[in-house]
Amino acid sequence: MRASRAPVVRSRRAQPCCSLRQLVPAAVGAAFIGAVVAATLQSSKQQQDDLQARRQRRQHEGGPLQQLGNLLPTRPGFGLGWPLRSEEKRLLKTLHEIEKQQQRQASKDLKRWDARFALRTKPLAELRSLAQRQNIAGRSRMRKMELVAALEDAFGFVQRRPPPPTSL
Repeated sequence: MRASRAPVVRSRRAQPCCSLRQLVPAAVGAAFIGAVVAATLQSSKQQQDDLQARRQRRQHEGGPLQQLGNLLPTRPGFGLGWPLRSEEKRLLKTLHEIEKQQQRQASKDLKRWDARFALRTKPLAELRSLAQRQNIAGRSRMRKMELVAALEDAFGFVQRRPPPPTSL
């Protein structure tokens, strides 16, 4: 004979519509959205304050703003040929000029280094012909490094160390 099983009795309690595991991500998402909205409202308020401060600064610096009907207000000196630049633009222009100057200097240094390197890699006969064109005295008795030093001096290169001693 077969043993009968006892029927499983399930309680009729109210089942929650969703579990805690499902609610946590939704709550986190809602909190994130709330934080984003609060930050956006705060940043828009900050932008409005900045705009108002800029307008007040413009009025203080350049006199009252003129307004004609629906047109946007303009400063009294607008369009007369002199640009009214903010301090940030002047600073950016200055920094850009400094960068240009540094690039030019680096380019000059590189060209000078290339020329010095080119002198040192040339054969002795070519160095002697360059020395002859520069009218360097005693070029026929000089060794290669002495010729290079004399040519660098003639071309105006900065010497980092003294030239080698001449032969006696």
